[in-house]
Amino acid sequence: MSEQSPVKNPWKAYLGLLFGSFTIIESLAFQIPVVPILQKVFGISVASAAFIGLCYYLTHIVFGPIWGNIGDQLGRKRIVLTGMAVFAFSEFMAAASVNFPMFLAARLIQGVGSACVVSSGLAYASYLFPQEKRGAALGTFSSIGTIGAAVGGLIGGLVVTRFGWQSIYLINGTLAILGMILVASAVPETPRNQKKPFDYIGAILLLLTIGMLLSVTTLISNLGAGSPTTLSVLAAGIVLAVVFLNVEKRSSHPFIELSLLKNPIFIVPLIVYFFIQLCNTGAMTANSFFVNAKPNGGPQVVGIVSMYSYIAGALAGFTSGKLIDKIRIKYVMLLGIAIFFIGIISFSRFNANTPVWYISMAVCIFTAGICMMMPACIKMALSIVPSSKLGAGSGTYTMLQYMGNPAGSSVGLAVFSSLSATALAAQLTTSAQKAGMSQDMIPALLKAGKTAGKTIDPALADQLTKLGTKFQDLYTPANVQAMVGALNKMSYIILGVTAVVFLLTLIFLPSQPVQPVEDTEKRAA
Repeated sequence: MSEQSPVKNPWKAYLGLLFGSFTIIESLAFQIPVVPILQKVFGISVASAAFIGLCYYLTHIVFGPIWGNIGDQLGRKRIVLTGMAVFAFSEFMAAASVNFPMFLAARLIQGVGSACVVSSGLAYASYLFPQEKRGAALGTFSSIGTIGAAVGGLIGGLVVTRFGWQSIYLINGTLAILGMILVASAVPETPRNQKKPFDYIGAILLLLTIGMLLSVTTLISNLGAGSPTTLSVLAAGIVLAVVFLNVEKRSSHPFIELSLLKNPIFIVPLIVYFFIQLCNTGAMTANSFFVNAKPNGGPQVVGIVSMYSYIAGALAGFTSGKLIDKIRIKYVMLLGIAIFFIGIISFSRFNANTPVWYISMAVCIFTAGICMMMPACIKMALSIVPSSKLGAGSGTYTMLQYMGNPAGSSVGLAVFSSLSATALAAQLTTSAQKAGMSQDMIPALLKAGKTAGKTIDPALADQLTKLGTKFQDLYTPANVQAMVGALNKMSYIILGVTAVVFLLTLIFLPSQPVQPVEDTEKRAA
């Protein structure tokens, strides 16, 4: 490559950088057991809880290519340090949040900071290592992040249970500061490319476009598909997307590398990973609500399940990194998709009495599948990016890749919430009839079910007392059973999407990528 690191021990430098990625990723895993808690603390609906992930990924996605371009021009080390400082501030702000809007503002800032670290981390893999050793580096990048998620899931569940939800953000802020010290001492600065004008208009348009489009599913859950607000936001998102593409085509220095999107070797791995990530995030988010509500569940159990799944993912990511340096990348991608499919089949078998070990096993399998795919997709896509545009190329890749997370969270919660609500009404009606409740009290019971029993009609409360039962005696088992039905139906949808993605990979990707023309000419020279 033309931009090759002079560092004698690249692994030492790379591992220093990976600690920064570790702190970022484990903080994301903290969100899995804490989201149901935050829903109750701030008094929001299940569907509205999707904004917790949406706000973070909105800025994380948009600022990925921003920091990638700036890192190419100013040096990536200073961008990483800047991002970690911003991230630390946002974590302390989240801990101090007194209401939901303040917490969401902190999440927006967190996304800005984390985008610096992740986009530069991918670029450093190409900077520090030659092509034939890059798979191991990318696999380690994936594994370290996944180990961070495992630790975050476990600690998150334990810490939330014992010390309250604010404590996890205080821990994250402190770890980010320690990470800054390590990066400053161990990671080399990269060469600077010639400065070029920055596409501020493109950045603003993209921020607005993604924000509009990703919020549509959440608005559907809260306001309905036919709501004027929902339809207006959807229309605005589509119009902004068209305007953004036209502006980028005419710009001499576009915000994202549109030329890469025309190359199937770059775009197909992105599409494949996006849809698998969408399915994975939706399944994980819905599962956290199920495990939190089921008998013998709770935040700590959610954290334990997350820990096991991410450990499996770390092993799969490391294995994938080794494999893509030895066998064809396409085969590793297909293997990952197949493993994910098997995990979702196990996921579809959940019921109210499913033991934690089986839940953990199923989640471990499909997490291993997507983590097997990640290094292969990255290496395939970035293989055609010229070395002079590694920051911009990796920023564009991460921007599009990570859209699967907020989309999966919002779509998953929207689908799960809708399916659960419908099933809950049926389950509550059946339970009430078996308990001997009069038919005229059923509407009041269903209304109380929408608030989880926080608001109960006095007449309903009086009849429950006469029947010798409590509202929660009817609601809790009905709610768990409704969640089970929702998970089962979601899994069938995910299986269909996974099958389509497998065929897409099989048909449209070459067995092995080719070297970028620019780098091939420079090597020859």
